[in-house]
Amino acid sequence: MNYFAHLLLAGTGDDAILGSLLGDFVKGCPEGRFSASVSEAIRLHRKIDSYTDAHRITRRSRSRISPLRRRFAGIIVDVGYDHFLSRYWRRFCSIDL
Repeated sequence: MNYFAHLLLAGTGDDAILGSLLGDFVKGCPEGRFSASVSEAIRLHRKIDSYTDAHRITRRSRSRISPLRRRFAGIIVDVGYDHFLSRYWRRFCSIDL
């Protein structure tokens, strides 16, 4: 769900951008189904997700979501993070959002 963060970290090139967006939708091994560069970007997306999901700040953010909505805490936090990233995009990237 954190599309802006993945786009920011994807690197340059159409394949990197495509793979960074496909990462949430492609299940299983991407090799053989996509070009090598798109598959690499999908793997990068998964590594970024693994890192951020395990990070103490992200865990703390998810814990602040009420128990009623806890099932969706990861999505809610990702959308919130993307909101702030889009709001302050110019601090992190010189390319227009």
